[in-house]
Amino acid sequence: MFENHPDVVERRSIFHPFLNRLFLPCGGNDDINDSKILEWSLLSYNILADCYVRPKYFPYCPSEYLSWDYRKQLIMNEIIMSKADIICLQECDEVAMFDFIEPQLQKLGFIGYYTPKASRSEGVAIFFRSHILSNAAGEEMKTVFKLRGTYPIQLSELADEYYQNLPSENKEALNADYKWWFRHLESAGGVGLAILLEHEVTGQHLWVATAHLFWDPQTPEIKTAQCSLLCKVLKKLNEEIFQAPVILTGDFNSISLKRLPDEFDKVVPAGGLLSGVYELITKGNIPDSHPHHPLFLQQRSSSGYLEFSKTKRKKHSAEVLNKDLIRNAFEGIIQGHNLNLQDAYCGTEFPQTFYTNYTADFKGTIDYVFFSKDEFEGHKKLEVSAVLDGYQESILNKYVALPSRILPSDHISLQVRFILKRLKLKI
Repeated sequence: MFENHPDVVERRSIFHPFLNRLFLPCGGNDDINDSKILEWSLLSYNILADCYVRPKYFPYCPSEYLSWDYRKQLIMNEIIMSKADIICLQECDEVAMFDFIEPQLQKLGFIGYYTPKASRSEGVAIFFRSHILSNAAGEEMKTVFKLRGTYPIQLSELADEYYQNLPSENKEALNADYKWWFRHLESAGGVGLAILLEHEVTGQHLWVATAHLFWDPQTPEIKTAQCSLLCKVLKKLNEEIFQAPVILTGDFNSISLKRLPDEFDKVVPAGGLLSGVYELITKGNIPDSHPHHPLFLQQRSSSGYLEFSKTKRKKHSAEVLNKDLIRNAFEGIIQGHNLNLQDAYCGTEFPQTFYTNYTADFKGTIDYVFFSKDEFEGHKKLEVSAVLDGYQESILNKYVALPSRILPSDHISLQVRFILKRLKLKI
């Protein structure tokens, strides 16, 4: 995709699709050769849970290439070839995690933690490099990251807790559509995991979180609410447990900017429509006039193109609702945050053909790596030195779409190189 890009900082081998991807530089790497600078990288990857692999979902992919026994080797090869120091996985089956992925990565000096979805046999995982061999003979170990805490995040449980704690007058103000919406939010799944790490050499503390939000494009306000609940937890951890930079990765099932109207967003402003999820993460809040805000539901319902359930039913009139009480019901679930997060891939100009999800039915960017732009007391500001480019589309569509014989998931991994300045020196 970027074969002739003038700023390519690393050209990889052409013998494997992943190895042919390019690292492109971002701002913040001018002093990369400074002895006080350390560089490390993070990989985020939705590996396609085996419980979702069905021939009817991917009819273009032969069954032998859909089998976990085939795909797991390609997935592990890609993880190993990335040489990443932190690995964030989404759609990780429990069996895959404990029977294959964790044992393989433990051999390479990684420690992993896993959080399953409340009602599924898959979830998210974070691995970090705890040590590396410090001499050629492999006799000595050198610590890289040390764990300081783990915090599983069940978005369905948080949604249920929120609804149960609503004052009775707020619940009574909700009509059947809104009550259905809250039940849907509680049953939509969604999972996250946050861990607190300390970088051994620099003394830098770091929050690393990964998440997987609800998939359905018909209910963007569900994803916005899940995202708000997620950011609320991260904000609380940062304020009450330890203040440190945050990295948030995952499959957010939300495109960043929609440029043209479609069946899900019939009105798109001239400059495009930021998804509720992307705007909430990168701007810290969204107005209740945003079409992906739950308070916009009544307008979407009355417009006639949004059904609140699979069975059609009578729409409720806005006149019979106490809008103030309804607004109060949503005040706590859609909250702003001060994490000051930035999309790591924004530092490089990517074409509109950059994809993180590529199937026959959908092609777009819905996976991200966000990081704190702030400098916290006692911690140096996180900076991005380079990001890994995507695949050329000729690779993605070589076998129609993903997954394929050469690429084992319907998603594409993201990798970001971060730089840290030393705060202390270990002797």
